[in-house]
Amino acid sequence: MGIEIDNIKEELFKKVKYAYNKKQYENALNLFNESLICDENFSKALLGKAKSLYKLGRLSESSIIYDELFDSDCMDSYIWLNIGNFYYYVLNNNSKALKSYDNGIKYDDALVNLWIKRGNVLISMNMYEKALNSYIEASKLDKLNYKIYNNIAHSYNLLNINDKALSAFNKSLSIKMNIYALLNKTIILNDIGRFSEALNTINMALNIKIRYDLLYYKALVLYNLEEYEESLKIVNQSLDIFDYSNSWILKTKVSYTLEDFEDCINSASHVLIFNPSDTEIWFYKINSLIYLNKLDDALDSCNEVLQYDFSEYFIYEKARILLKLNRLNESIKICNVFLSFDENNPNFLLLKSKILYKLGNLDEAINCVDNVIKFNPYLEEAIEFREFLEFTI
Repeated sequence: MGIEIDNIKEELFKKVKYAYNKKQYENALNLFNESLICDENFSKALLGKAKSLYKLGRLSESSIIYDELFDSDCMDSYIWLNIGNFYYYVLNNNSKALKSYDNGIKYDDALVNLWIKRGNVLISMNMYEKALNSYIEASKLDKLNYKIYNNIAHSYNLLNINDKALSAFNKSLSIKMNIYALLNKTIILNDIGRFSEALNTINMALNIKIRYDLLYYKALVLYNLEEYEESLKIVNQSLDIFDYSNSWILKTKVSYTLEDFEDCINSASHVLIFNPSDTEIWFYKINSLIYLNKLDDALDSCNEVLQYDFSEYFIYEKARILLKLNRLNESIKICNVFLSFDENNPNFLLLKSKILYKLGNLDEAINCVDNVIKFNPYLEEAIEFREFLEFTI
Protein backbone atom coordinates (compact mmCIF):
# COMPACT_ATOMS: atom_id res chain seq x y z
CA MET A 1 0.00 0.00 0.00
CA GLY A 2 2.84 2.42 0.94
CA ILE A 3 4.64 1.76 -2.34
CA GLU A 4 1.42 2.39 -4.28
CA ILE A 5 0.85 5.75 -2.53
CA ASP A 6 4.44 6.73 -3.22
CA ASN A 7 3.96 5.92 -6.90
CA ILE A 8 0.77 8.01 -7.04
CA LYS A 9 2.58 10.89 -5.33
CA GLU A 10 5.44 10.77 -7.78
CA GLU A 11 3.10 10.56 -10.80
CA LEU A 12 1.12 13.55 -9.57
CA PHE A 13 4.34 15.39 -8.87
CA LYS A 14 5.54 14.90 -12.46
CA LYS A 15 2.25 16.32 -13.77
CA VAL A 16 2.34 19.24 -11.37
CA LYS A 17 5.93 20.13 -12.29
CA TYR A 18 4.88 20.23 -15.95
CA ALA A 19 1.90 22.49 -15.16
CA TYR A 20 4.01 24.79 -12.96
CA ASN A 21 6.78 25.10 -15.55
CA LYS A 22 4.14 25.99 -18.15
CA LYS A 23 2.92 28.74 -15.77
CA GLN A 24 -0.44 27.00 -15.33
CA TYR A 25 -0.44 27.95 -11.65
CA GLU A 26 -4.13 27.30 -10.93
CA ASN A 27 -3.85 23.80 -12.38
CA ALA A 28 -0.57 23.25 -10.53
CA LEU A 29 -2.21 24.28 -7.26
CA ASN A 30 -4.97 21.73 -7.71
CA LEU A 31 -2.47 18.97 -8.47
CA PHE A 32 -0.33 19.91 -5.46
CA ASN A 33 -3.46 19.66 -3.31
CA GLU A 34 -4.10 16.17 -4.73
CA SER A 35 -0.55 15.18 -3.82
CA LEU A 36 -1.11 16.39 -0.27
CA ILE A 37 -4.25 14.23 0.03
CA CYS A 38 -1.94 11.24 -0.40
CA ASP A 39 0.54 12.62 2.15
CA GLU A 40 -0.13 15.86 4.00
CA ASN A 41 3.55 16.03 5.02
CA PHE A 42 4.85 15.69 1.46
CA SER A 43 7.37 18.55 1.67
CA LYS A 44 7.90 18.94 -2.07
CA ALA A 45 4.16 19.29 -2.61
CA LEU A 46 3.87 21.78 0.25
CA LEU A 47 6.65 23.84 -1.28
CA GLY A 48 5.00 23.66 -4.70
CA LYS A 49 1.67 24.74 -3.26
CA ALA A 50 3.31 27.69 -1.51
CA LYS A 51 5.09 28.73 -4.73
CA SER A 52 1.89 28.40 -6.78
CA LEU A 53 -0.09 30.51 -4.29
CA TYR A 54 2.61 33.17 -4.44
CA LYS A 55 2.53 33.17 -8.26
CA LEU A 56 -1.26 33.59 -8.08
CA GLY A 57 -0.82 36.67 -5.85
CA ARG A 58 -2.07 34.95 -2.69
CA LEU A 59 0.88 36.03 -0.54
CA SER A 60 -0.66 35.59 2.92
CA GLU A 61 -1.72 31.98 2.15
CA SER A 62 1.69 31.29 0.67
CA SER A 63 3.42 32.72 3.77
CA ILE A 64 1.44 30.39 6.07
CA ILE A 65 2.76 27.34 4.22
CA TYR A 66 6.33 28.64 4.19
CA ASP A 67 6.04 29.13 7.96
CA GLU A 68 4.82 25.53 8.29
CA LEU A 69 7.81 24.33 6.31
CA PHE A 70 10.13 26.52 8.37
CA ASP A 71 8.86 24.88 11.57
CA SER A 72 9.02 21.37 10.10
CA ASP A 73 11.69 18.68 10.38
CA CYS A 74 12.35 18.76 6.65
CA MET A 75 15.72 17.26 5.72
CA ASP A 76 15.70 18.33 2.04
CA SER A 77 18.35 21.01 1.46
CA TYR A 78 16.73 22.11 -1.82
CA ILE A 79 13.51 22.88 0.05
CA TRP A 80 15.43 24.86 2.67
CA LEU A 81 17.04 26.83 -0.16
CA ASN A 82 13.60 27.78 -1.47
CA ILE A 83 12.32 28.64 2.01
CA GLY A 84 15.32 30.90 2.54
CA ASN A 85 14.81 32.57 -0.83
CA PHE A 86 11.17 33.34 0.05
CA TYR A 87 12.07 34.92 3.39
CA TYR A 88 14.98 36.85 1.90
CA TYR A 89 13.62 38.08 -1.41
CA VAL A 90 9.89 38.31 -0.71
CA LEU A 91 9.52 39.06 3.01
CA ASN A 92 12.93 40.70 3.64
CA ASN A 93 13.22 38.57 6.77
CA ASN A 94 16.98 38.13 7.06
CA SER A 95 17.03 36.15 10.30
CA LYS A 96 14.62 33.48 9.02
CA ALA A 97 16.38 33.37 5.65
CA LEU A 98 19.74 32.82 7.35
CA LYS A 99 18.29 30.08 9.56
CA SER A 100 16.79 28.41 6.47
CA TYR A 101 20.09 28.43 4.57
CA ASP A 102 21.91 27.14 7.67
CA ASN A 103 19.41 24.28 7.91
CA GLY A 104 19.98 23.44 4.27
CA ILE A 105 23.76 23.39 4.76
CA LYS A 106 23.32 21.13 7.78
CA TYR A 107 21.75 18.46 5.53
CA ASP A 108 23.87 19.08 2.42
CA ASP A 109 26.96 21.27 2.69
CA ALA A 110 27.85 20.62 -0.94
CA LEU A 111 24.93 22.64 -2.37
CA VAL A 112 26.81 25.69 -3.62
CA ASN A 113 23.76 27.96 -3.91
CA LEU A 114 23.11 27.63 -0.18
CA TRP A 115 26.55 29.11 0.59
CA ILE A 116 26.05 31.90 -1.98
CA LYS A 117 22.59 32.84 -0.69
CA ARG A 118 23.83 32.63 2.90
CA GLY A 119 26.57 35.09 1.98
CA ASN A 120 24.04 37.44 0.38
CA VAL A 121 21.92 37.50 3.54
CA LEU A 122 24.97 38.14 5.72
CA ILE A 123 25.92 41.09 3.47
CA SER A 124 22.42 42.50 4.03
CA MET A 125 22.97 42.08 7.77
CA ASN A 126 26.34 43.93 7.55
CA MET A 127 28.14 40.76 8.69
CA TYR A 128 30.81 41.06 6.04
CA GLU A 129 33.43 38.70 7.43
CA LYS A 130 30.92 35.86 7.83
CA ALA A 131 29.62 36.58 4.33
CA LEU A 132 33.15 36.37 2.99
CA ASN A 133 33.62 32.96 4.62
CA SER A 134 30.39 31.73 3.00
CA TYR A 135 31.51 32.86 -0.44
CA ILE A 136 34.92 31.23 0.07
CA GLU A 137 33.15 27.95 0.91
CA ALA A 138 31.11 28.35 -2.29
CA SER A 139 34.28 28.89 -4.33
CA LYS A 140 35.69 25.60 -3.06
CA LEU A 141 32.62 23.83 -4.47
CA ASP A 142 32.56 25.69 -7.80
CA LYS A 143 36.01 26.93 -8.76
CA LEU A 144 34.94 28.18 -12.19
CA ASN A 145 32.04 30.42 -11.13
CA TYR A 146 33.28 33.96 -11.76
CA LYS A 147 30.30 35.46 -9.91
CA ILE A 148 31.41 33.84 -6.66
CA TYR A 149 34.78 35.59 -6.94
CA ASN A 150 32.93 38.86 -7.56
CA ASN A 151 31.08 38.26 -4.29
CA ILE A 152 34.36 37.52 -2.52
CA ALA A 153 35.83 40.73 -3.91
CA HIS A 154 32.77 42.70 -2.86
CA SER A 155 33.10 41.35 0.69
CA TYR A 156 36.78 42.28 0.87
CA ASN A 157 35.88 45.73 -0.45
CA LEU A 158 33.28 46.18 2.30
CA LEU A 159 35.96 45.14 4.80
CA ASN A 160 38.31 47.77 3.27
CA ILE A 161 40.84 45.11 2.26
CA ASN A 162 41.52 46.55 -1.16
CA ASP A 163 44.45 44.36 -2.23
CA LYS A 164 42.48 41.15 -1.67
CA ALA A 165 39.41 42.67 -3.34
CA LEU A 166 41.50 43.45 -6.42
CA SER A 167 42.96 39.92 -6.41
CA ALA A 168 39.48 38.40 -6.27
CA PHE A 169 38.27 40.60 -9.14
CA ASN A 170 41.32 39.54 -11.14
CA LYS A 171 40.45 35.90 -10.43
CA SER A 172 36.90 36.53 -11.66
CA LEU A 173 38.25 38.16 -14.82
CA SER A 174 40.62 35.26 -15.44
CA ILE A 175 37.56 33.00 -15.62
CA LYS A 176 35.37 35.34 -17.65
CA MET A 177 35.70 38.93 -18.78
CA ASN A 178 32.72 40.65 -17.10
CA ILE A 179 31.62 44.24 -16.65
CA TYR A 180 30.80 43.91 -12.93
CA ALA A 181 34.39 42.99 -12.06
CA LEU A 182 35.89 45.59 -14.42
CA LEU A 183 33.68 48.39 -13.11
CA ASN A 184 34.23 47.63 -9.45
CA LYS A 185 37.94 47.11 -9.97
CA THR A 186 38.01 50.55 -11.60
CA ILE A 187 36.24 52.09 -8.61
CA ILE A 188 38.78 50.63 -6.16
CA LEU A 189 41.77 51.64 -8.30
CA ASN A 190 40.37 55.17 -8.59
CA ASP A 191 39.72 55.37 -4.84
CA ILE A 192 43.30 54.37 -3.99
CA GLY A 193 44.81 56.76 -6.53
CA ARG A 194 45.96 54.27 -9.18
CA PHE A 195 44.35 56.32 -11.91
CA SER A 196 46.21 55.02 -14.98
CA GLU A 197 45.32 51.42 -14.10
CA ALA A 198 41.75 52.52 -13.45
CA LEU A 199 41.57 54.12 -16.90
CA ASN A 200 42.86 50.96 -18.60
CA THR A 201 40.34 48.86 -16.69
CA ILE A 202 37.30 51.01 -17.47
CA ASN A 203 38.31 51.10 -21.14
CA MET A 204 38.19 47.29 -21.12
CA ALA A 205 34.64 47.48 -19.76
CA LEU A 206 33.65 49.97 -22.45
CA ASN A 207 35.04 47.63 -25.10
CA ILE A 208 32.39 45.15 -23.98
CA LYS A 209 29.49 47.61 -23.80
CA ILE A 210 28.89 51.37 -23.88
CA ARG A 211 26.91 52.28 -20.76
CA TYR A 212 26.27 55.63 -19.10
CA ASP A 213 27.69 54.48 -15.73
CA LEU A 214 30.88 53.18 -17.34
CA LEU A 215 31.30 56.48 -19.19
CA TYR A 216 30.75 58.34 -15.92
CA TYR A 217 33.56 56.43 -14.20
CA LYS A 218 35.86 56.96 -17.16
CA ALA A 219 35.16 60.70 -16.95
CA LEU A 220 35.79 60.61 -13.19
CA VAL A 221 39.16 58.88 -13.64
CA LEU A 222 40.12 61.38 -16.36
CA TYR A 223 39.17 64.21 -13.98
CA ASN A 224 41.48 62.74 -11.35
CA LEU A 225 44.21 62.48 -13.99
CA GLU A 226 43.64 66.22 -14.60
CA GLU A 227 42.61 65.55 -18.20
CA TYR A 228 39.70 67.95 -17.84
CA GLU A 229 38.79 68.55 -21.49
CA GLU A 230 38.61 64.80 -22.17
CA SER A 231 36.69 64.28 -18.93
CA LEU A 232 34.09 66.83 -20.00
CA LYS A 233 33.76 65.16 -23.40
CA ILE A 234 33.14 61.73 -21.84
CA VAL A 235 30.75 62.97 -19.16
CA ASN A 236 28.68 64.63 -21.89
CA GLN A 237 28.52 61.26 -23.68
CA SER A 238 27.24 59.72 -20.45
CA LEU A 239 24.51 62.36 -20.20
CA ASP A 240 23.55 61.79 -23.85
CA ILE A 241 22.60 58.23 -22.86
CA PHE A 242 20.97 58.86 -19.47
CA ASP A 243 20.19 61.81 -17.22
CA TYR A 244 22.49 60.49 -14.46
CA SER A 245 22.81 62.67 -11.34
CA ASN A 246 26.45 61.69 -10.69
CA SER A 247 27.34 62.77 -14.22
CA TRP A 248 25.79 66.20 -13.59
CA ILE A 249 27.77 66.49 -10.35
CA LEU A 250 30.99 65.63 -12.15
CA LYS A 251 30.18 68.00 -15.01
CA THR A 252 29.68 70.79 -12.46
CA LYS A 253 33.18 70.19 -11.06
CA VAL A 254 34.86 69.82 -14.43
CA SER A 255 33.21 72.98 -15.80
CA TYR A 256 34.27 74.93 -12.71
CA THR A 257 37.85 73.69 -13.06
CA LEU A 258 37.85 74.72 -16.74
CA GLU A 259 36.42 78.11 -15.69
CA ASP A 260 33.36 77.61 -17.87
CA PHE A 261 31.17 79.22 -15.22
CA GLU A 262 27.98 79.39 -17.30
CA ASP A 263 28.16 75.65 -17.90
CA CYS A 264 29.00 75.11 -14.24
CA ILE A 265 25.91 77.05 -13.14
CA ASN A 266 23.71 75.13 -15.58
CA SER A 267 25.06 71.76 -14.40
CA ALA A 268 24.79 72.72 -10.74
CA SER A 269 21.16 73.76 -11.25
CA HIS A 270 20.39 70.27 -12.62
CA VAL A 271 21.86 68.67 -9.50
CA LEU A 272 20.10 71.00 -7.08
CA ILE A 273 16.66 70.24 -8.53
CA PHE A 274 16.95 66.71 -7.13
CA ASN A 275 19.33 67.37 -4.23
CA PRO A 276 18.88 70.94 -2.98
CA SER A 277 20.94 70.28 0.15
CA ASP A 278 24.17 69.40 -1.71
CA THR A 279 26.38 72.10 -0.22
CA GLU A 280 29.40 71.27 -2.38
CA ILE A 281 27.37 71.99 -5.51
CA TRP A 282 26.10 75.24 -3.97
CA PHE A 283 29.78 76.19 -3.47
CA TYR A 284 30.46 75.78 -7.20
CA LYS A 285 27.29 77.60 -8.22
CA ILE A 286 27.75 80.57 -5.87
CA ASN A 287 31.41 81.05 -6.78
CA SER A 288 30.60 80.82 -10.49
CA LEU A 289 27.91 83.49 -10.10
CA ILE A 290 30.41 85.70 -8.25
CA TYR A 291 33.03 85.22 -10.99
CA LEU A 292 30.41 86.28 -13.56
CA ASN A 293 29.47 89.24 -11.35
CA LYS A 294 25.89 87.98 -11.05
CA LEU A 295 25.84 89.13 -7.45
CA ASP A 296 22.07 89.28 -6.91
CA ASP A 297 21.78 85.67 -8.09
CA ALA A 298 24.72 84.70 -5.90
CA LEU A 299 22.99 86.32 -2.90
CA ASP A 300 19.75 84.47 -3.66
CA SER A 301 21.73 81.23 -3.83
CA CYS A 302 23.38 81.98 -0.48
CA ASN A 303 19.99 82.57 1.12
CA GLU A 304 18.73 79.29 -0.30
CA VAL A 305 21.68 77.16 0.81
CA LEU A 306 21.54 78.67 4.31
CA GLN A 307 18.20 76.89 4.72
CA TYR A 308 20.13 73.61 4.55
CA ASP A 309 23.56 74.50 5.89
CA PHE A 310 23.89 77.39 8.34
CA SER A 311 27.66 77.08 8.34
CA GLU A 312 30.37 79.71 8.69
CA TYR A 313 31.37 79.44 5.04
CA PHE A 314 27.99 80.37 3.59
CA ILE A 315 27.29 83.03 6.24
CA TYR A 316 30.62 84.58 5.34
CA GLU A 317 29.87 84.36 1.60
CA LYS A 318 26.56 86.14 2.13
CA ALA A 319 28.26 88.95 4.05
CA ARG A 320 30.99 89.18 1.37
CA ILE A 321 28.44 89.38 -1.46
CA LEU A 322 26.51 92.09 0.39
CA LEU A 323 29.76 94.05 0.63
CA LYS A 324 30.29 93.68 -3.12
CA LEU A 325 26.70 94.93 -3.61
CA ASN A 326 27.55 97.91 -1.41
CA ARG A 327 24.85 96.89 1.07
CA LEU A 328 27.25 97.74 3.86
CA ASN A 329 24.92 97.91 6.85
CA GLU A 330 23.47 94.47 6.10
CA SER A 331 26.96 93.05 5.64
CA ILE A 332 28.40 94.49 8.86
CA LYS A 333 25.34 93.32 10.80
CA ILE A 334 26.09 89.72 9.78
CA CYS A 335 29.74 90.17 10.80
CA ASN A 336 28.77 91.57 14.20
CA VAL A 337 26.33 88.73 14.89
CA PHE A 338 28.92 86.11 14.01
CA LEU A 339 31.68 87.86 15.97
CA SER A 340 29.46 87.94 19.05
CA PHE A 341 29.91 84.14 19.11
CA ASP A 342 33.49 83.99 17.81
CA GLU A 343 35.12 87.34 18.51
CA ASN A 344 38.55 86.53 17.06
CA ASN A 345 37.41 84.90 13.84
CA PRO A 346 39.94 86.20 11.27
CA ASN A 347 37.65 85.98 8.22
CA PHE A 348 34.84 88.03 9.75
CA LEU A 349 37.21 90.48 11.44
CA LEU A 350 38.99 91.16 8.16
CA LEU A 351 35.68 91.48 6.30
CA LYS A 352 34.38 93.84 8.98
CA SER A 353 37.56 95.91 8.63
CA LYS A 354 36.91 96.27 4.90
CA ILE A 355 33.29 97.30 5.51
CA LEU A 356 34.34 99.88 8.12
CA TYR A 357 36.82 101.32 5.65
CA LYS A 358 34.05 101.67 3.08
CA LEU A 359 31.87 103.33 5.71
CA GLY A 360 34.67 105.83 6.38
CA ASN A 361 35.48 104.53 9.88
CA LEU A 362 39.23 104.29 9.32
CA ASP A 363 40.32 104.00 12.97
CA GLU A 364 37.87 101.16 13.62
CA ALA A 365 38.96 99.48 10.40
CA ILE A 366 42.60 99.61 11.52
CA ASN A 367 41.67 98.29 14.97
CA CYS A 368 39.83 95.36 13.40
CA VAL A 369 42.63 94.37 11.04
CA ASP A 370 45.18 94.75 13.86
CA ASN A 371 43.19 92.21 15.87
CA VAL A 372 43.36 89.82 12.91
CA ILE A 373 47.16 90.20 12.64
CA LYS A 374 47.56 89.85 16.43
CA PHE A 375 46.23 86.32 16.34
CA ASN A 376 47.28 85.53 12.74
CA PRO A 377 50.62 87.31 12.20
CA TYR A 378 51.29 85.59 8.86
CA LEU A 379 47.89 86.09 7.23
CA GLU A 380 48.98 87.72 3.98
CA GLU A 381 45.62 89.24 3.04
CA ALA A 382 45.35 90.95 6.44
CA ILE A 383 48.92 92.28 6.24
CA GLU A 384 48.33 93.68 2.76
CA PHE A 385 45.07 95.35 3.81
CA ARG A 386 46.78 96.84 6.88
CA GLU A 387 49.49 98.32 4.62
CA PHE A 388 46.78 99.71 2.35
CA LEU A 389 45.06 101.39 5.32
CA GLU A 390 48.40 102.78 6.51
CA PHE A 391 48.94 104.30 3.09
CA THR A 392 45.42 105.78 3.17
CA ILE A 393 46.03 107.71 6.43
